Formats: sequence, C-alpha cells, structure tokens
Amino acid sequence: MMVLTPYDYARKKIVYCWLDEAVNEVAKRLANENIGSIIVDDRNGKHVGLLTDAVLFRAISSCVDVCNLQVKDLKLEPMVTASMDADIEEVMQKFRETDASRIALTDEEGNIAGLLKKKNLERFARFELGEKLFRQDSRRK
Repeated sequence: MMVLTPYDYARKKIVYCWLDEAVNEVAKRLANENIGSIIVDDRNGKHVGLLTDAVLFRAISSCVDVCNLQVKDLKLEPMVTASMDADIEEVMQKFRETDASRIALTDEEGNIAGLLKKKNLERFARFELGEKLFRQDSRRK
C-alpha cells in the first residue's frame, strides 16, 4: 500500500499577491481561483504572510471597508513553512507550535511547492488512523 504524505494533500496551485495590492482585487482573485488563501509577497519577493478567507471575514465583520485598503493594512496569517518531504507528525507539530491554519510546503531550494490547510491534514490523519485500525481488525478475522 502506498503511504501518502502531507504534500499529497496540499494544494499545488500557488497564487501570490503583493502587499500593496488593493484588498478587493485580491479578494476577487481568491473567488475567481476558487481558493481560500493567497501568499503575500513584498516587492522584494519575500513571503510575508497569508491572506486567507478568515482574514477577510474578520476584517469585514469588524466593519472595515476593505475596498479602500491595501493587503498590508490587514492582519495577515503568519507564513509558516515545512519541507514537502515532512511526515504527518512533523507537520502537525508545526501546526501546534504556530497556531497557523495553513503551512507552505517547500522543495529543496526553498520554493513553495504546495499549501496545506490544517483541516485537510486533520482529515488525512483520521483517514490514516481508520485505515490502520481496519487493517488490524481484518487480520484478526
């Protein structure tokens, strides 16, 4: 049986925006791409955080007029990374240590190869545990 890794459950389509972009334009991109997060870069190409649907919801629910803001005006989620070769325990530990909702998985050169949502990894972990228990139960019969 093939062992799946957190990278297998990561979104491979990586979308970026700039800190000085208009929030409403980035929100349109999230909707058009049907994604819940976008990596935010400064103009030097450094990854500075994540703009997520939750970040937008918090701003809107606080009655902030996001149409007149730039991405840098929002409280972004931190940019947390792990190796794309990391196993489930390593990545879950990173989630616990950082309280991040998503982790960017990087290749050997440090390039972002995937973006993993915590909820997806939790589903994966439950599935893996269920499979393991099923296999053990099947052997007993």
